[in-house]
Amino acid sequence: QVSGADPDDPGYDRRILAEGDSWFSIGALPSSNVLFELSLSKYSIVLNLAYPGDTIVNMSSLSGNPDLGKMLHDTRYGYKWDLLLLSGGGNDLIDKIEEVLRATPDLTSTNPDDYIDPDSLNSVLDDVEQGYRTIAAIRDEQGCVNVDIPIVTHTYDYATPRNALARFLFAGIVGPWLFPAFESRGIAKGVREPIVDRLIDVMANRLLSLATGPTALRNLHVVDTRNSLVPAGLDDTGNSNDWLNEIHPNLGGYRKIAAKLGLAVDPLIS
Repeated sequence: QVSGADPDDPGYDRRILAEGDSWFSIGALPSSNVLFELSLSKYSIVLNLAYPGDTIVNMSSLSGNPDLGKMLHDTRYGYKWDLLLLSGGGNDLIDKIEEVLRATPDLTSTNPDDYIDPDSLNSVLDDVEQGYRTIAAIRDEQGCVNVDIPIVTHTYDYATPRNALARFLFAGIVGPWLFPAFESRGIAKGVREPIVDRLIDVMANRLLSLATGPTALRNLHVVDTRNSLVPAGLDDTGNSNDWLNEIHPNLGGYRKIAAKLGLAVDPLIS
């Protein structure tokens, strides 16, 4: 799989359009991502629109992200794709962590739900769901050559809120993303991981619901990638187990996620 080549190149059997966040782009240095590690049975080209830090809300906005609409629909710039691969929702949640966590929780509680503002969390999840629905609607607009092509996305995995910085090319050192919100509230270390696990689970369940039930999106496939990675140590400040930093897997971690995605994508493009 390669990025940036001509999708019409006859040397490739299948064409995949990818859009997403840093799990699909360069997440941090040393560089890797899910797409680099994706293994498919057919020789496939991947045109990658992903951008570090992107949200599904922004990806679905044609004013903020005109390239996705062009590549899916515009007859001058678009292509006939075999599949649309998405990675989105994680940054939507991370960007709102200060609102999702209660400002003054009961610090004596060991129940993760006591630290989460349900209205704020539901608002984030509603926006994420609408983002996916908007992208599916763009795919299915009348006259689009990609009507009803498969869309594949994933849940995330259990990040550890820890003081682990990330180094990005041209952006320097950034992060951590979750750790400061827990520190500022004085939340005990023993309850931090269960809180994040709960947020990841609620997000995953909302994403999975997009593929099932009476309001499911047509030909949308959600790969449950939870429990793929060995969590990082809570006090580790660098590369730890399957995690390079606080929210990005390392090479081994991305390979584990990519293996699960590949098993879902391969039958859809065979």
